[in-house]
Amino acid sequence: MTTQPIRTATTRRIARLARISVLALALAAAGTTALGTGNAQAAGVTTKPDVYACLTWGGTTYANQPVYLDRWNASTGKWETARSTTTNSSGCVRFNDLSVGYYFEIVGYKAWPELSYYYYGESPYFYTSANDYLFRYSVKLTKYYW
Repeated sequence: MTTQPIRTATTRRIARLARISVLALALAAAGTTALGTGNAQAAGVTTKPDVYACLTWGGTTYANQPVYLDRWNASTGKWETARSTTTNSSGCVRFNDLSVGYYFEIVGYKAWPELSYYYYGESPYFYTSANDYLFRYSVKLTKYYW
């Protein structure tokens, strides 16, 4: 049995901010851009669902911006980034061939440390099974100050 994820909005924002800060430092040091990939396959499963989401921020599309597909790790009790990419010019993204038997969510996050604010938004989490085909979400990012 899979343990359902537990979270609070504040805990999630703080954890996301810490993970992104560490990632940004690592990428800056390496001088590269990372695109995470993950595609673990359950034995005997031939159908893998996709997720499609369109994101907005400040009343406009979240075009050409970073977006993350997070997966709940029941062993550690934490959300982990399974994949990342950028949205298209319409502010939408599609992740194909999700692993089945996991909880996932779409997360949009972008920070401006020099201005002391960031935008953050997440879809409701969803569970994938072999019977699923396509999940669709609309995600609104909210501006936060620190």
